[in-house]
Order: sequence, then structure tokens, then C-alpha cells
Amino acid sequence: MDIGDWMDTHESLFRWALIEGFRIRSDPSRIQNYGLWVQITRMDRLMKGIAPSPFLVESTSVLTFDAINKLTGPGLCPPDSRAIIDAGGIGKGVVIFNASPPQGRSGYTLWQVQHHDILEMPAGQDSRSRTGWENVVKGVVNGVIPISSLSRMIDAAPAQA
Repeated sequence: MDIGDWMDTHESLFRWALIEGFRIRSDPSRIQNYGLWVQITRMDRLMKGIAPSPFLVESTSVLTFDAINKLTGPGLCPPDSRAIIDAGGIGKGVVIFNASPPQGRSGYTLWQVQHHDILEMPAGQDSRSRTGWENVVKGVVNGVIPISSLSRMIDAAPAQA
């Protein structure tokens, strides 16, 4: 599986992470100033044999467009959200996938970008956790959290205090 197919496979997860990480429900304007940075490593660079995913998510973080452009060079961010905003939407969110060679090894750095048009305010409310979304992304992509158990957690009634 190449990186494009892998990104497509996890598109809804990264869209959810963008919404949670930016806390769009509390401050929709954050989509105009921030991008979601996803640091990944190709699994075939780490181990031989069967891996849960062809790419390992090492970390995720919300970075300003200025910080992203310092890492990638100018021009990658911000995406043009004018048409979406003019039509009453929130804006265009951007997820940047960075695949760098392991530390101390030579190789090239690859950036891939995924855009998400946020046309309306997402349902629900922002999570109280500032980092829970990061753990979910890593857990699902890296094969630690099965999608089926994630669905059960979402559908379950809240715990009683």
C-alpha cells in the first residue's frame, strides 16, 4: 500500500483528529491558523514481517502555519478557505504527513498533504481531554486500538460518577 492509499484508508480518522485537535467547536477560527502535523515512519524501515499498518504514526501535533512553513518551506500553508467561508462554512483544514528517515540515517523527507473541507459546525462538543485525540489516532493506526472497540466506546453510555 502506498502512502496515498494509506491516507485514504484513514481519511475519516484524520478529519476527526483535525476537528478535535483544533477544538473547532469552541473556536472555528483556529482552522485559519493551524495545521495538523502527523509524523510517520514506514514500517518496512523498522521491522520485517507483518505490521498492522504500512506506516507507523510516531506523533501528532497542532502547529501554526508559520511553524509548518518553517519545516516544509513557504507556500504549503495556509490553504485557501475563502469559497468555503463565503458559503457559510468553517474552512479548509490541512493535515500534513511527514515521513523522515530514522534519526542518524540518510534518506529523503516526504511530505503529503490532505485537505478537509469543513462545511458546517461538527455535531457534539469538544472533548475535555487536550491529548486524547492524539492517543486515539496513534492507537487506531498503529493497531493498538481495534476500530470495533472504538465504536463500542463511542456508542456506550457515559460512566456514572
